[in-house]
Parts: sequence; structure tokens; C-alpha cells
Amino acid sequence: MTWEYALISLIIGVLIGALIMYFGNPKFYKQKILQNKLEKSNNELIQYRQELLNHFIHSAKLLDNIANDYRQMHDYMTKISSKLLPDISHKDNPFYYHLTDPEYNRTLVNYPPRDYSEVSSSLLTAERHNK
Repeated sequence: MTWEYALISLIIGVLIGALIMYFGNPKFYKQKILQNKLEKSNNELIQYRQELLNHFIHSAKLLDNIANDYRQMHDYMTKISSKLLPDISHKDNPFYYHLTDPEYNRTLVNYPPRDYSEVSSSLLTAERHNK
């Protein structure tokens, strides 16, 4: 019977000692603190991303408003210029073109300058010609 009490006491003592070592260890508290900091940083990152998304959504709406206002102003100027200057030809009227007219869009395209010449410089050829 004493062996049984001793064995039960030993098991209970080992369990209590393991719990004290686990929760009494300073590394456990540091781990908890780091875990809390990590969760806080993740929450701040999620909040920052949401604010950034809201900013871009708001900016896109403002740009759409600007585009719509510009279209309305252009349509108004087209109507008024046709009314006030009925004798002017369409070519001379600066507001005659339509914003979606492909003919107008084709004339406004500016191609970037080419950064190469028309003639080969022969710098990368294997043979050199001696003259």
C-alpha cells in the first residue's frame, strides 16, 4: 500500500512540477508577449490595407467624376460653339471632334522615339573588316 501511495504521489508531483516549469518559465511569458505583439501587428496591417483600399476606391470615384464632368463640359462646348458660330466649318471648330472618335484618337498618338538607328553599326559581328 505504501508503494501505491508513493507511486501516486510521485506521479502527482511530476505533473505539478511540469505545470510549474511550464507556466513559471520566463520564456513562456516572452512567448505570450511576442504572440500578442504579432496579433496586434497583424490587426494593424489588416486595418492599413483596408484604409489603403478605401483610399483607392475613393480616388477612383473622384477620377470618374472628373471624367464625367469633362465629358459634360465638352458636350456643352460643342453645342454652344455650333450655336454661336453656325457659319464655321467643322474642321475649324475645335470642339467638333468626339471624345470617343477613333479618327481623332489616331491623330493624337505620339509614338516614343526609337532608340536605335536605321543602319546597323556592325559592333556585334564576329569578323572585323580592316581597311
